[in-house]
Amino acid sequence: MALASTIGVLFDPYKIVIGFVTIEEAHRGLKISPEEFDEVAAELGRSLDFAKVPAREKGEILAAFAAHKKEVTAGYTTK
Repeated sequence: MALASTIGVLFDPYKIVIGFVTIEEAHRGLKISPEEFDEVAAELGRSLDFAKVPAREKGEILAAFAAHKKEVTAGYTTK
């Protein structure tokens, strides 16, 4: 069951939808490469370290982020 919030985000256990646009649709035109995604993930990890986020929580955050790599990089094509 999806729940709508006041900011236009639907929470669905199977698909994250932002403003009624999927993550894949929102990022497709940006053509983010897998390498760029990985660097953003690494920067997120460094930021969590700087904020002294405990290892368990850091792992959970990074795993949640990594779970969407395929969707975020779907618009990327090799040249």
